[in-house]
Formats: sequence, C-alpha cells, structure tokens
Amino acid sequence: MAYAQGNAVFMVEEGKKPLVLPVNDEDPVVQVRYCDLGPKVLLVTVTTKAVMAWDVGLSRMIFNHKLSSLDKNAGQADFLRGIGCIAPNKVLVGSTSGTIYMFETTDGTLELEGKLKGHKGAITALGPPQTDLLLSGDDQGAVISWTGGDMPTQECGFEARGSPVMSLAGRRDMVVAAYGTGHIRIFSRKKNMLAVEVAAHSRPVMALAMHPSQDQFVSVGEDTIVNVWPLPDFESKSSSTVDVLFSTSAKDRILVGVGFYGGDIVASAFDSGSVLIWKRAGK
Repeated sequence: MAYAQGNAVFMVEEGKKPLVLPVNDEDPVVQVRYCDLGPKVLLVTVTTKAVMAWDVGLSRMIFNHKLSSLDKNAGQADFLRGIGCIAPNKVLVGSTSGTIYMFETTDGTLELEGKLKGHKGAITALGPPQTDLLLSGDDQGAVISWTGGDMPTQECGFEARGSPVMSLAGRRDMVVAAYGTGHIRIFSRKKNMLAVEVAAHSRPVMALAMHPSQDQFVSVGEDTIVNVWPLPDFESKSSSTVDVLFSTSAKDRILVGVGFYGGDIVASAFDSGSVLIWKRAGK
C-alpha cells in the first residue's frame, strides 16, 4: 500500500514501519499509484510539475521527468494529474492541457513514446490499471475509454456534464465515474450509454476503488462518508438502480483516497498523515 502526504510518499507493509520515498520535489504530490506491468511493478508518483517512478522490487527510482520537458509550452498554471497503466509496458499520465502522456518501459527505465488527445478539458482522472483498457475523465465531465495496443485508440466516449470527473474505475463492460456534484454514474461501454446514476454523496466524491475479487466498489467524499456499492447486473431488469451495501463515517475527516487492502477498506484524509482502516468482519 502507498499513499501521499504533502510532498512525501509512504510505502506501507502490514506490521512494518512505513518507508518514506525521497521525492525531492518542492511541488506537492498529487497522486501515487502502483502499476503492475507483469514482471515489473512500478510505484508511479505525480507531483504538479513532475512524474516519477520507482521499481518496487529494486526500491530505486528509475524515472523522473519534469512537465516542462514533456511540453515546452507548459506554463506556471499547468500541472499533471491522473495515473493509469496498460500491461505489459505502458504508463500514462494526464495533464491540464487535456493531453495524456504515454510512457513505455525500456531497458529498465521509462521513455515518452506518444501522446493521446481526445479531451477538450483538463484531465482530472485516469482509470486504474487494466490489461487492455484506459479510462480518462476531464474537468468538464467527459469520460473516454481507450483500447490497448502500441498506440491506444478511443473506443467510446460519454458526454461532458459540466462537473469534473474526480475518479474512475471499471470492470468488464462497466465504467464507474465519480463527480464533483457527489454523483456516481455507471456507463455501459458495449451500449455506449449511461446505465445508472446515483446521488452518492452530499459533497464531491473524491475517490473510487474496485474490489479485487467481488463485484463491489467503494467511494469516499468530502462529506466524511465511506460507501460500498454493488456493481449492477446489466442483464437484470433492476440494473438501473443500486443500493448501498455498507456505509460509515470518518468524523471530521475530508477523505481523499480509498482502496481495498486484503479485504479491508483503507482511506486517506486531507491534511492527515494517518491511514484509516475498516476491518472486514470476522478477521
């Protein structure tokens, strides 16, 4: 498990003292994510002005690129946001220009191999690691799914709705998108349509995570609430509605990150160096 606090990144293993990675960057860390690329697992970190990657197995930094080197036209107001990956060798990072930078693992490091362009707004979220799929969302509310290959291509898109996409998750035909309005929308890639809309939180939904083995996902928001939801069955007549499976509150905490860890739910909070854990019943 890894999380960011300020301009530091922490790697955590149960029962061990957290390992602090030397980001050595004055700009705050925006996001950190593990990218499983088959034989190599990378921990990718994005600050507002740089993207870095560590080889987890070797515990060393293999890559550090400034935004200014990726885009010579980038100004002071531009920044990076969103991390995704496509196995076996691609890492993708979003930017305020709407461009998605694609890096490939080459000889133990990462090299810029191309750029994906399809968004009119600033990239605010990229989907989680998948075998052949990338999900991207922007500050106007548009969502695009990209299929894999040497150069990923746009598979389908879902219209902008005026509120920024805060987080993305996906499984099979489903795209799950969280919005600044507190809504969660589930789209069907096969039918290229909105299938489910839920007023999930009273404040912006800050993060989503898919359960590793069950058809469930978890959401957290600025309203301090943690919700667990089922994925709908698109073959069922009741697929247009979902009911919360579990809900709890982290009092006085603005939750900004969430995930599943060994079946438990873990969450991070704004302006806090601690990780909150909700244990699975029976453990």
